Amino acid sequence: MNFNQLFFSSFFSLLLTTAAQAQFKYANRYLEVGLAGGASVYSGELTKSFLDFKHMHLAGGVFARYHFNRFVGLRLQATYGNLSGDDKDSKEQLNQVRNLHFKSHIFDVALTGDFFLLGYNPEKQRMFSPYVSAGLAVFNFNPKARNFDPNFQNDWIELQPLNTEGQGAIQGREAYRRTQFALPLAVGVLYAVHSHINIGLEVGYRATFTDYIDDVGLYYATDAVTGQSVYEQTPYRDGFFDNKSQQELMSDRTYEYFVQRQGENLGTNVLTNQTSLDEYQRLQTQRGGIFRGAKGFDRYLFAMLTVSYNFIDNGLVGARSRRKKRNGCPGAQF
Repeated sequence: MNFNQLFFSSFFSLLLTTAAQAQFKYANRYLEVGLAGGASVYSGELTKSFLDFKHMHLAGGVFARYHFNRFVGLRLQATYGNLSGDDKDSKEQLNQVRNLHFKSHIFDVALTGDFFLLGYNPEKQRMFSPYVSAGLAVFNFNPKARNFDPNFQNDWIELQPLNTEGQGAIQGREAYRRTQFALPLAVGVLYAVHSHINIGLEVGYRATFTDYIDDVGLYYATDAVTGQSVYEQTPYRDGFFDNKSQQELMSDRTYEYFVQRQGENLGTNVLTNQTSLDEYQRLQTQRGGIFRGAKGFDRYLFAMLTVSYNFIDNGLVGARSRRKKRNGCPGAQF
C-alpha cells in the first residue's frame, strides 16, 4: 500500500468512527461564519520538497459552517492564494538543465464535512476540539512563465494557450482544463474565546486530478514514437533565436540555460557550429530527453488561521427551541 492509499484509508476510517459517535450525542444546531488567512504552497515537478517555504504565498478566504450537532458540521469555503515553483531552486542538475518555472493564482471552493473529535459546543462549555475534514473542491488556476526574451523579462506569459507539450498536435494529448476538481482533506483545532467567537488553526491538503497546475506533465512537444518535434515552426522575431518559435522557447527552456552558460546574451544564433549543437544536444539528454516531468498529479496545501462568529441566538438557527438558561462560557456572553 503506497502513502496516498494509507493516508486516505486511515483518514476516512477516523471520519466514519466520529460520525458514528455523533448520532448519539445531539446538540443544538447553529450557523458559524468566518474569515481565514494564512499561506498556500504547491507540490509538483517544480519544487524540491512538499513544503518548499521559498514558494509559500499569502492566502485568504471566507467560510460558513452549519453545526448539526457538537460532532458534525458542514462547511462551504472559498479560498484564494498563489502557487509557484522554479527549477533554479533544485539541487539536481537535471532539473537545473530543464530550467522551467511557473506562477499561478489558485481559487478554491470546497464543500466539506467537519468532524469534531471531542465535540464542540461553546454554548455548553465544549469550548475546544480538534477536528478532521473531507469533501469535494473545485479550483481554478492559470500557470504563467516569465518571457524568455531579455527585452521583456518582466512579462509573464500564459502557458496553457501555448500547448507546451503538443496538446492538440499529437494524438492523445488534449489541452488541459484550468478548472478542475480536488479532494480536500484537513486537520485543525477550534477554540471558543467567547460563546459567539471562535479562533482556529487548520492545515488543508488538496489531492488533485491534474498534473498541469505547473504546466508540466510528461513529454515535450515531441512525438514519442517518431521522435519528431511538433513545435510551431514560425520563428520568433524573424529567426533571432535560432529560428525557434515562441512555443518552443517557452516550452523547452534548456536552450535558455545553454545560452546563459555560454556567457552570451540570449538572442544570438548560438547553434551555428557543430560543437555548440553537440553541447546543446548533450544537455537535452542530461535533462531526460523527451521527458518533461514524471511526478504524477500536482498537489497544494493551505495553512490557515481562522476567526469566526457563532449565530447561536439567531432565529435562523433555531434559537426559539433553546433553553432559557444557558451554560455558555462563564461571564463571556453578550
